[in-house]
Amino acid sequence: MFSRIHSKLGTAGLVVAIVALIAALGGAAFAASGLNSQQKKEVKKIAKKFAGKNGAPGAPGPAGPAGPAGPAGKDGANGTNGTDGTDGAPGESVKLGTATAGECPDGGITASVGATKKAVCNGKTGFTETLPSGATVTGMWSAGQLEESDAEFPAFTISSISFVIPMEETPGFEYIEDEAAQTTNCPGEGEAAPGFLCVYKTEGSSTLVLGEENVTEFGANLLWARTDGGAGKPFLKGNWAATAE
Repeated sequence: MFSRIHSKLGTAGLVVAIVALIAALGGAAFAASGLNSQQKKEVKKIAKKFAGKNGAPGAPGPAGPAGPAGPAGKDGANGTNGTDGTDGAPGESVKLGTATAGECPDGGITASVGATKKAVCNGKTGFTETLPSGATVTGMWSAGQLEESDAEFPAFTISSISFVIPMEETPGFEYIEDEAAQTTNCPGEGEAAPGFLCVYKTEGSSTLVLGEENVTEFGANLLWARTDGGAGKPFLKGNWAATAE
């Protein structure tokens, strides 16, 4: 095969053809030493003719690792200041006036802001002549005897209860000797139903012999007697509650 190519191209033509073929197969152009300009053109022409086409692109390779974070950017320039808002409307002052009889029967003043008006009436003292309905007063009581008693002549003792604020009417009376004797009107220490005075005994050697007969709207006087037959100085105490009707 090479002999036939050599006979047609001659020695110089064969060299040019071989160089062109090598360049085409290698996919790269180079300067062949010893070739004149005409031969170089022939080499390029033959190489271009026999050069293969580009292959299809290969599949993408795996992604490389993430690069390091870049440096922080510089702070941006400050924005321009906004414009000032407009001033609000002036507020209204409080206006004081004298309350009418309809607003305050016992006198007083009024305070107004715009269309809103409030009456401030004169107050009353905390004292009341009689205990208001449903209100309760409470207190303590005790009694003792200086002279000793004996079984034949038991000692009598008087104790008193005085209401801080008088009742409008004389209350009913109930005596509670112990917790088992509690009633609806006297359900427990410090409690009394409306219209009742409840006397609770918590300790003592005497018992009540006279109570309800001595109750008034101002308080009560209670008569106690030692009835256990023992001798010595009697003593007793307790508490009370009274609620207005």
